[in-house]
Amino acid sequence: MKVGANIRKIRILKGYSQEYVADSLDISQKTYSHLENDKSKISLTRLSQIAKLFEVNVIQILTTTGLVDDDVLDLKNELEDFQETRLYSKLINVNRQLENLIEEIKLWKDQQ
Repeated sequence: MKVGANIRKIRILKGYSQEYVADSLDISQKTYSHLENDKSKISLTRLSQIAKLFEVNVIQILTTTGLVDDDVLDLKNELEDFQETRLYSKLINVNRQLENLIEEIKLWKDQQ
């Protein structure tokens, strides 16, 4: 696996966007994307900065052994989907409550 792919996996696991990482490194999102996609060579200095931001060491980025694998990322994505579904359900319930409250207010106004 290439270094850029490892960086991408760790970034996703941490829940960081490319924009967040790029801003933290004081580089453009396009430049950061090139690093993740192995379109640009990464310097040891930049690799160290990324490791510090991700709270891992450089060796972990270079190997990702025992740190990140596809199963972990799949589980993380499933959890995010589940949380979004739960949030959506809560929003629907709040919307129903608001609709009921609006109807009660209308009835109250009609009675005045």
